[in-house]
Amino acid sequence: MRTLSLALILATASAGAAAQAYRWVDENGKVHYGDRPPSSASASVRGTRSAKPRTGDPVTPGMSPAEVLDNFGKPDHVRKVATAGGEAQFWSYRRPKGQSSSYTVKIENGVVTEVSSEETQQSATSAPKPPAAAPSAAATTAPAGPDASERQAQADAAARAKECASVRNRLRGADDAARRGGSAQSMDRLREERRRYDERLSELGC
Repeated sequence: MRTLSLALILATASAGAAAQAYRWVDENGKVHYGDRPPSSASASVRGTRSAKPRTGDPVTPGMSPAEVLDNFGKPDHVRKVATAGGEAQFWSYRRPKGQSSSYTVKIENGVVTEVSSEETQQSATSAPKPPAAAPSAAATTAPAGPDASERQAQADAAARAKECASVRNRLRGADDAARRGGSAQSMDRLREERRRYDERLSELGC
């Protein structure tokens, strides 16, 4: 009888030891416990770091800091940066359990706003840069300077403008002298000068 009771106790104890308590998180982030996981949840034995799958992105923007801790545990390093909206925290993880990459999680206003992994950072830096656009024909062709005929035309125009200004000054001087008056001979001379100046201005096209 004593042997039968001992066998019964040992069988009960071994059955209790074999039973496992499962822990899982539903789609709303709520944690559940039970002796068996539901078919739609990824379960793990109670006491493991996380019941969430280790494939894909275990931490995504929109999560709370508690969910990050549930997935990755305590960060290896925390850096705080002042922002316009208050303060942002950068949690660094050196290959957390179950992950093959290191992660940096940015948390701002109590929510995850950015997640970058070692793999995404390497792919961003190694992405081929788009080829530079070929310079257009207008950009590669140096503007041609004025040829000899154009330079001569510009010089002639400058000289004509200068002579026009000089003739006008002499014409104004003759008009001023005529207004002051004088002898009949001097007035005749002034009228002749004004006539010559007018003709010259006409010839120059002033």
